[in-house]
Amino acid sequence: MATKLETVIQHALRTFRNPRRKLPECSLIDLNELRSLTDEITVSDIGRLRALLNGNELKEFLNKKKTSLDYLPVYEDDSITVGVFLLRQGARLPIHDHPNMYGIIKVLQGILKVTSYSLIGLDTTSHISSNSMFYSHPLKVIKHPTVRLTNEDECCLLTPTDRNIHEVECLEGPAAFLDILSPPYEEGGTEEARTCHYFEEFAPEIDSEGPSLTDSSLKLVQVPNPF
Repeated sequence: MATKLETVIQHALRTFRNPRRKLPECSLIDLNELRSLTDEITVSDIGRLRALLNGNELKEFLNKKKTSLDYLPVYEDDSITVGVFLLRQGARLPIHDHPNMYGIIKVLQGILKVTSYSLIGLDTTSHISSNSMFYSHPLKVIKHPTVRLTNEDECCLLTPTDRNIHEVECLEGPAAFLDILSPPYEEGGTEEARTCHYFEEFAPEIDSEGPSLTDSSLKLVQVPNPF
C-alpha cells in the first residue's frame, strides 16, 4: 500500500505528465485533487526525513551546516520536482518567479509568511514566454494579501498566471515545508528553459500627469541571484 507521500507524487505525475497537455494547461479537477491529497501530508509522512524534521534535530542540522536554509530532494524527473525546504527562524526565500510552472507549498512545521504577486497587463504574456536571464524593465504586478501558514493550514498554490511570484519567510522556526513544482526549473537558452528570476519591490517616482498604481499594484525590478 502506497504511503500518503507516494500517493501525492503519483497523483502529481498523473496531473502534470499527461502527454496531451500543453503548457501551461492543467486539469482543474486533477489539480484540486492533488491539493486535497497534499493537505493531508504531515511530518510523519516524510519517511527518511521524519527524524530530521524534529524541532531540536532540525535546528542542530542547520547549525552544523552553518546555513539559514537548505533543500532536501524527495523526487525529481522531467515532469515534477518534490522536495522539502528547511528554514531557520528569520530566513527567507527572496521574491522569485516560476516561469510557466505550477507550485504547491505545504507547511510541515513552523510558521511561514508567504507574500505573492501576480503579473498584470501585457507583462503576463511576455513573462510566461520569456526565457531571458534578465528583464530590462520592471514588471507590473498585483500584490496579494500576505498569508501566515502553519501545518494546520491548507497548502498554498501558484499557477503560471496566478501568484506565480512569491517570497517565503520563516516567522517561527526552524520551519519545513513540502514543495512541489511542475515542470522543474531548467536553465538554458531554449524556448523551454525555465530560469528562476529574483526581484525586489520597485517604487517609481510619482508622475502627477501619469497613471497611478492602485493600492494593491506595484512594480518589481529584477535583481541578481542572491545565492
